[in-house]
Amino acid sequence: MLSNVSTGEAYLLTENLLAKGITVAPLVGSPLETLCQESTDGINVVGGENVYADNVVEESRYVDAAGTAIHEAVMQDMVKNVSNVVRKTIYVAKNVVNPALKSVLEKYEARVADSTHASSNVMSVVPDNLSKVWSNPTVLGMIEPYTNVAIKKLTLDLRFPVLEPEELMDLVLTGSDSFDREIKKFIEEVGPEVLMSTYDSVYRLTGSLNESTSLLSGDTQADRARVLLTHVLARKLINSPPESMNIGLGEYREYVAKLQEQSGRAAIRIIERYELAVARKSLVISYPYGTLSLLNADSGVVLVNGQVYKQWLKDGGCPEMLFGAALTDRLTDGGAILADGERYVKAYEREKAMLNTQLRLDSINIQTDAMLTALTEHINEMSEEDTPKTKAECHRALADKRSMITAVTLKEPALLARKLLTCVVYDHTDAEALLSAIDNVCEANKDISMEEAATLGTIEYVAHWVSTNIVASYL
Repeated sequence: MLSNVSTGEAYLLTENLLAKGITVAPLVGSPLETLCQESTDGINVVGGENVYADNVVEESRYVDAAGTAIHEAVMQDMVKNVSNVVRKTIYVAKNVVNPALKSVLEKYEARVADSTHASSNVMSVVPDNLSKVWSNPTVLGMIEPYTNVAIKKLTLDLRFPVLEPEELMDLVLTGSDSFDREIKKFIEEVGPEVLMSTYDSVYRLTGSLNESTSLLSGDTQADRARVLLTHVLARKLINSPPESMNIGLGEYREYVAKLQEQSGRAAIRIIERYELAVARKSLVISYPYGTLSLLNADSGVVLVNGQVYKQWLKDGGCPEMLFGAALTDRLTDGGAILADGERYVKAYEREKAMLNTQLRLDSINIQTDAMLTALTEHINEMSEEDTPKTKAECHRALADKRSMITAVTLKEPALLARKLLTCVVYDHTDAEALLSAIDNVCEANKDISMEEAATLGTIEYVAHWVSTNIVASYL
């Protein structure tokens, strides 16, 4: 029902608009036009153009012979119609658009994650240190007798039976508390699987290598672990032959003794090489191969002598110098790298900056493709009940709206996906207007609850809906 307050405010608004030369009228054919026509049909106002608010209010209360308040009846019918529209829009937004949006975002995120993402922060320095087990007196006592043994190439052709991890652990324990603690800790450091792989490759001969100089060499932690574990196992196995060995005891012990001897000599060489590198202050053990764009976290490792590296950092070195050296002349001498450190740092930063630029462009392309693919898949999976449009129409609409996907809009993929969904697939609904209204309320009121935001957003949506039923023109 009209009131003096509401009509008075409307009258003042009308005067202000007229003063600016603006008139407003309901959109032809709109629900608002119907309301205005049917409302004024029920009001008999005297005064022509000079209608006062109190006249309108009084006449709006007119009741016909049947006892019906015509204006009120029309208003109630219109409120019911608007409520139905709002209720339907809320239902579509909640039960159709939001689930579709969730599905599209899951597809989008999965595709982005699956795409190959290079990174400019792929290089790392890994210090290589000898484990404490290598300085254990028991270990040193084990291998010391083999210091002057000649290195020989042994053909490994005796296949040992399968042993369980527990059985292998029993073989490496000596009964010396000090050594057993160290060897257990060492196996935990390198991983229990290294003990199994050492036995499998050297004793069970499951790998492609079958000679000692290949299996008992190398400078990685895994290589060194294989040498030490081969030796420790041999010391126990020489006097404890596994069952089902199809060979005489004398021949068996001769075979294991040679393996024990060569693994002991290989262990001595490991300590000698490490101590020589420290004495020479040889910093870099190995560099990664390839340009920065071709490296990843696994392949971008600069392996350095841990003891030398520690002092080199104290002398003023930094990882970026090593990264620059890896990407340019690949010097390994720490002193030379430090002396020309600024050039190496600049070289690394220059290549990193160029790669970052390329990565940004690649990222936009990846995200654009992921968004289009996710929406395309959603359209393909739709049923006929989801939208009155055909799938072909939706695909054409998506192609027309591709320009909406930009570097800026991709910063908020959820908002972008929703806008694309609602203007490509669900453009027959007002879901976007309602959801945008709720977003606006949340943005303006950071601490508001979702329920309050939905209520205020609905009010804003209704106001927006009414405004779309009004046409403004200049006198």
